[in-house]
Amino acid sequence: MVRAFALLWLLLAAPGAFATASAQDDGEAGAEDTAPSTDEAPPDAPPAGEGATPAGDDAPAAEGAADAAPEEPAKAPEKLFEEGVAAYKSGAEGEAARLLYQYLDGNDPTADQYEWAEYFLAKNFERMGLTHAAVEYLYNVIKEQKRPEILPDALRSLELIMTTKPYDEETLVVDLLASSEFGTLPPDVRTFIEFHQGRRDLLQQREKWSQRHFQWLAQVDEAKSPLAVKYIQRAIYAEAITTLTATHDKSSQKKREQREEALKKLAEVADSKDLDFELRNDAWRTVARLHFEEGRYKEALESYNKIEVPFLSREEANLFLEKAWSRYYAGDFRGTLGILLSLDAPSYRRYFKPERFILKALAYQGLCHYAAAKGASREFLRRYGSNLNQLKQSRDPLTDPVIRRAAVQRRGPKRVLKYLRSLQRERTVVQGLDNGPLKKHLARIYDLKIKEVVRKLERIVKDEAQAVAEELLDYEEQARLLDYEISLEVFRRVKSGEQKKVVDFDEPIPLGSKQVYYQFNGEYWNDELHNYRFRIDNRCFGERLFQ
Repeated sequence: MVRAFALLWLLLAAPGAFATASAQDDGEAGAEDTAPSTDEAPPDAPPAGEGATPAGDDAPAAEGAADAAPEEPAKAPEKLFEEGVAAYKSGAEGEAARLLYQYLDGNDPTADQYEWAEYFLAKNFERMGLTHAAVEYLYNVIKEQKRPEILPDALRSLELIMTTKPYDEETLVVDLLASSEFGTLPPDVRTFIEFHQGRRDLLQQREKWSQRHFQWLAQVDEAKSPLAVKYIQRAIYAEAITTLTATHDKSSQKKREQREEALKKLAEVADSKDLDFELRNDAWRTVARLHFEEGRYKEALESYNKIEVPFLSREEANLFLEKAWSRYYAGDFRGTLGILLSLDAPSYRRYFKPERFILKALAYQGLCHYAAAKGASREFLRRYGSNLNQLKQSRDPLTDPVIRRAAVQRRGPKRVLKYLRSLQRERTVVQGLDNGPLKKHLARIYDLKIKEVVRKLERIVKDEAQAVAEELLDYEEQARLLDYEISLEVFRRVKSGEQKKVVDFDEPIPLGSKQVYYQFNGEYWNDELHNYRFRIDNRCFGERLFQ
């Protein structure tokens, strides 16, 4: 009888026990969520008169206490919120963060000032340089929308962060902005929302939906929205890129007209000073590549010259190479070799572009300097021979340091790596905070996010390394084929009776000039990298070999 009663009691009590364990597990596994954690040490008991008076330490337990429901923990008083806001306004950032977090940690989300506390804590984290922590709390305020009066300022803060700092696009754009309805907003805030929702629809090939968002942007009063011009230009850029991608084949007159119109709009956007530095460069680069594809190499070079990149950067090296290809197809082989000479400078030594050796061989071949052409094609094999052997033996591109470094330098991994380094810098700031519940809470938030970003970076780098490896193998095949073709061309005969003469001499150096000419002696000076001229005669004889 006693055993049966005990079994019945276990069956009745077990669900509660399991629910408690599950809640604890969920709190551990869900620490990555944006809501602030509540599993820290409980806040100090509220002052007398502001909450229930706890029983004395030596008060005897009442009979049947085991069967009574547990008392709710005392809530943090609203005074903490008021003191935290006052500390925030006075510039006491550390004290403000401690008080506001203590208020949030000691209350549930139904507390009167909960959303305001999240907002002020986010703004305070911004001041402290903890952007990711600020985004976590701004996310809560914007996603829940329990306080409509806070929403515009929270969105303005988020827009500023997304404009000036690295951020997680999946979390902020996909999960938050593009998947939420915000109701009535001021024009400047709505401009920001309409752009991101329209761009997301465009990427998901929902063109009619994106047009609805972009049409609102086109009609917004710029006087009421300081951000209007910037986001209108970005919307035009996004639509132009989509149109150019869809009409790439130019199979009909209508598609050709759409393509030309999109190219015209893109050039206008690229010339706008309202775009940020990176986006304006992307626009000019796209215009230049389109001119290149259509054989308008002069226009392509003009567009490339409008791109502004950091001096001696990887972006500058990439720009040099694209200019070199344009000069080659325009028939300027000397200009091509001059640019390629610049890329041999030590400043660009870590720049991975194996195609430049192929281009150098082609330029020498175009001038009928066959020995130099064969040397350039074989230089590729000497430079990357060990990497190719390692790749063929291991079958894993990441085992080769050159391929791994080239993969990290690509745009996708580079953006994620920039975000990861930002998180790591902020994690160092957290480490310097005073010990307490807030430091422990922030450390867990940053550690979990860093682990997530590291996993994402590893996945992207692996994909990019595979692409780099395939590119390297492709250029190996081209180098061997080019070496063979050059060998054949050496023995190609000129038509009998044809006059043999050099058809093109390089212009002689003037004896008197405002410009000073220095012979290259193997030294590279940074201020000369943009002005190299490669002096070489064209050795092609007759019409058959003249390019």
